[in-house]
Amino acid sequence: MGELCHRDIEYLGIGIPFFRKTFKCNFANKLEPNKHYYSIGGDKVGIDKTMEHFCKIFEPNEQIPVTEELPNYKKIAENGIELYEKNCTRSASLKYLADILER
Repeated sequence: MGELCHRDIEYLGIGIPFFRKTFKCNFANKLEPNKHYYSIGGDKVGIDKTMEHFCKIFEPNEQIPVTEELPNYKKIAENGIELYEKNCTRSASLKYLADILER
């Protein structure tokens, strides 16, 4: 019943960039808007700027615009996979549990 669902985690794990309102929840390693997923509200980028960015991506013969605020969708996918591997795999969960128990 939280804001982060299994589908979001699956998207991160297989490298599918997705659009979401800015998450308020977090993992042990921070889930960052416009780094691990495209934020359509909140933080630095609003929906208009995000949609403008993607309209340019899907225009034929246009270069994909990459900015600091809205990185390339391939980079978002890579960042998502990295976050998944650090937070959501069995080995990551066991390591996190061991860290908690050590504290």
